[in-house]
Amino acid sequence: MSEDVSVVVVGSCMTDLVSQAPLLPKAGETIHGHRFFIGFDGKGANQCIQAARMGAKTAMVYKVGRDVFGNDYIQNFKNNGILTAYVEQTEHAATGAASIIVNDTGKMKLVQASRSGAADGSRLMDRSLAAEQTSISVKTIFNPAPAIADLCSDFYKASDVFCCSESEGAGVLAFYMAHYPTMPLEEMARRANFVAVVSVQTVGTQTSFPFQKDLPTR
Repeated sequence: MSEDVSVVVVGSCMTDLVSQAPLLPKAGETIHGHRFFIGFDGKGANQCIQAARMGAKTAMVYKVGRDVFGNDYIQNFKNNGILTAYVEQTEHAATGAASIIVNDTGKMKLVQASRSGAADGSRLMDRSLAAEQTSISVKTIFNPAPAIADLCSDFYKASDVFCCSESEGAGVLAFYMAHYPTMPLEEMARRANFVAVVSVQTVGTQTSFPFQKDLPTR
């Protein structure tokens, strides 16, 4: 890496297109909504953002499209102080996006159009680590959501911690593993769960992630 970082994330970046309406539409039905907003999402990006807001120096590894969503996502990383040297852009595929409809009771319908950027990100990660001439010791957290039925079992074998969502919880866990390595894992998990509880009380995904300064000291 061109800079010292304590948390590196290889994972997805998604742009959410969210419409809120009283009811979910039936097939072929058009209804009136009462709110629309665009948000940043993606399991990997969410973990990276939350780790950064906890105070970790973070880097993201992924490939987004050379489009408006991709440009905005890279700027979003920069706005959160995240190293983007290994976030590349391609003209051969679009940045992942999700069309989401949420009704007044919180139920939703979602269509996700993602791309194979994670594989590209892995190759970028391999290249960046190959450039390192010193021996380093790392701990890995693996969040497999959304599940892939035929995922290579080596991913599980190479993971120190297996964490199935919530993505903000994994980001907090990464922060404590990097900055407080002697803290018991149970205490790390307790603190990560607390941050997840705080975040779900606010609308949106990354907009709901708290900064460390906004959390209780204990």
